[in-house]
Parts: sequence; C-alpha cells; structure tokens
Amino acid sequence: MLQSGQVWVMPESNLQIGLIGKTLVHYKHYKGTLKRAPISLTGIKSLEKFLHDSKAVLTPS
Repeated sequence: MLQSGQVWVMPESNLQIGLIGKTLVHYKHYKGTLKRAPISLTGIKSLEKFLHDSKAVLTPS
C-alpha cells in the first residue's frame, strides 16, 4: 500500500511518493541521491505495477 513520503529504491534509481488521491499519485522518479526530478502524476495501480516489475524495495523510515 502506498503512503505519502515513502521512498522506493530500485537498482539504478529511486522513487519518492508525494500526494496520494483516490485514484492518482504524485511522485518523483530520480537517479542517485539528488532529488531534482519533476513531479509526475499517474494512477495508483499503474505505479504499483511499475514498482513490482522494477523489483523496488521500500526503505525503512
């Protein structure tokens, strides 16, 4: 389940969750530790599928 503020780590990039609505989520997908990526918007189900397919790991908070 996605929550605001989560950071997901993938082999060559990171994804930070921003705002979550009923069906859409704002997120930043960036490489390395610099968080200079633009904010993107997509459906929750498609982002969950992307994270699963990319073998993303949730960082402990």
